[in-house]
Amino acid sequence: MKELNLKPYKSRLLQALHEDDPDRRLEFSQWALDSIREDPIILDRILWTDEAIFQTNGRVNRHNYVYWSDTNPHFIIEQELNVPRVIVWGGMWSNEVVGPFFFEDNVTSQTYLQMLKSHIIPQLEEQPTFQTMIWQQDGAPQRRAPLGR
Repeated sequence: MKELNLKPYKSRLLQALHEDDPDRRLEFSQWALDSIREDPIILDRILWTDEAIFQTNGRVNRHNYVYWSDTNPHFIIEQELNVPRVIVWGGMWSNEVVGPFFFEDNVTSQTYLQMLKSHIIPQLEEQPTFQTMIWQQDGAPQRRAPLGR
């Protein structure tokens, strides 16, 4: 490819940033540094969580699409609508893994709460650090819903 003067180009996904995001990041960074000074093992108590969506039509993650060209083609990857998929949720902290848990449908407030009650909380309660665990999760609406009032 070098002899042809071709370069690899990948598609890009950009996340929209909000006006206060830089301030919030700085605030979190300061909190993290202060917390580590006070408690050097605090990072071992954080449960880091996330989820990913896998389409069942065999569509490969866009990170695996590479287009070789001598100029940037600014190409677009077309997506099919309503493709069956599975959502995989998992977490990790210290030297432990939580999950994975699988959802065939969208994760709603109710399905998320059911997963917590049925699987995650019982698994975590067995850990000696459960009462001091810090739960990290994104701000998705199903994780902020007022449940069980």
